[in-house]
Amino acid sequence: MKCPRTGANMKEVEINKVKVDISEGCGGVWFDNLEFEKFDEARESAGDKLVDLMASYKKEGIDLSKRVNCPRCPDTVLMRHFESPLRKIQIDQCPSCGGIWLDAGELADYRKLFPTEEARKKAGDEFIAKSIMPILEAESRKSQEALGNARRVANVFRFICPSYYIPGKQQGAAF
Repeated sequence: MKCPRTGANMKEVEINKVKVDISEGCGGVWFDNLEFEKFDEARESAGDKLVDLMASYKKEGIDLSKRVNCPRCPDTVLMRHFESPLRKIQIDQCPSCGGIWLDAGELADYRKLFPTEEARKKAGDEFIAKSIMPILEAESRKSQEALGNARRVANVFRFICPSYYIPGKQQGAAF
């Protein structure tokens, strides 16, 4: 397999019975689908070993802004997104096979930022509480005002509608 950043050969390394591919050209690492979860928390010793291994490779002169293709699905461009609501670490993920590409240093940064899965979820909850909930609450107030206006208009029509006064015609009748 070839490195998506440099085109150099990738070296398959087994850490705690999980095989990952490390670029010998830039120190980036390729995780097949669902392998990242075995390395992302600070308590996982496999992650410590991988961080040390990634740090041993040179990483000068690499253009991290360049979009790259999946090493497993060469015709597929990796989708870049923020893995956290704090928007500090971008990862590249294959929409086809689900694999994840991390550039050199990103795993170490991720593990510092979110030492546990609970810390990542807490950051997500705080982000939602600060940025999304005020918008939802404002929209809810607007909806309640619109509902009140609609009820007032409906009451006016009930008042002027003749069928409202005819006995037996009140249930759903318009005229």
